[in-house]
Amino acid sequence: MKLRISGVEQVSLCVKYINSNTLKLTEEFLQFVPTNAMTGKGIANLILKNLKQFGINTQYLRGQGYDGAAAMAGKLNGVQAHIKEIHLNALYVHCSAHSLNLAVSKSCSVPAIRNCLGTISQIRDFFIYPKRESFLIQKIENSSETPSKKTLKRSCETRWIERYHAVNDFLELFEYVEEALEDISDLESLLFALGLVLTKVLQQTSIDLKEAMPLALNTKQELKEIRLNAEKEFGDIFERVNSLAEKIDIAINKPRISKRQTNRCNIQTNDPEIFYRVSVFIPYIDKFINELEERFTNHQSTLTSFHSLFTESGYEEVFISLTKQYSEGLEDIGNCDEVFKNEFKLWQR
Repeated sequence: MKLRISGVEQVSLCVKYINSNTLKLTEEFLQFVPTNAMTGKGIANLILKNLKQFGINTQYLRGQGYDGAAAMAGKLNGVQAHIKEIHLNALYVHCSAHSLNLAVSKSCSVPAIRNCLGTISQIRDFFIYPKRESFLIQKIENSSETPSKKTLKRSCETRWIERYHAVNDFLELFEYVEEALEDISDLESLLFALGLVLTKVLQQTSIDLKEAMPLALNTKQELKEIRLNAEKEFGDIFERVNSLAEKIDIAINKPRISKRQTNRCNIQTNDPEIFYRVSVFIPYIDKFINELEERFTNHQSTLTSFHSLFTESGYEEVFISLTKQYSEGLEDIGNCDEVFKNEFKLWQR
């Protein structure tokens, strides 16, 4: 019997554990679980039920990671809250890859970046119809060059790495798209590469928070270096854009400005490169840096708590705060701070 599940919500169930044989961090996908219960409590019960069906003893559940949606991460009624009511030691951590995705997506709220991505998405949607797409394919096949891409990719609003590939493919096919659009009318982001390496690493099954944080901090530092050298960095980008524009006989000009402007930047300059550097490039980099700092701050505090176990001294109070997260199972010790401090000193020896 075949079960039709189109249109049915599904939960992707994965587990991460220490392999007792290799002592290495391991991640395994278990299954997709169809569900009609979309509340935090309903999904929490679904997760625990299916873990038990796989023979997993949830008594040893020590962590849980989801995206930041209210149904999953809500402090009162989210999945993580309901699971933590039953398993106090199941510390919730916002998925690092998803945090990066949100940081980049929020950075794209800079008006010029948002409008550019919207235009690319609309052009792609224009070519999804076979008759129109045939014009683009014909231009590619008749070209003396051989581009590696043949079609435009869809730009996903919630997954920025998909946007990266969509922009990359659009740039490669830019000249052919312009020619195809001209024929049709006759008849009737370079910036994403800043975090590409980071997002690929964050999606690895073997990654842990200790490895993820330095990568995020390094990316932030790279962005700060780019911000510091904005004139040179954007100059390289502008040169590439200008080269694309020349291929289709388009001159890059700054948009019209007025003395009183409320809806867009009003930079007083006659140089298009300076205008777009100040009004688009720098605001985007600043926004990206701020989003990374904001979204990885909680990760840093969590990591610092565990880092106290591997430092020589000066982290007693941090260690005490960590024990509060795992109060369940420590009742025999009496939850006494002095006892924990002494245990901490013995551990360090």
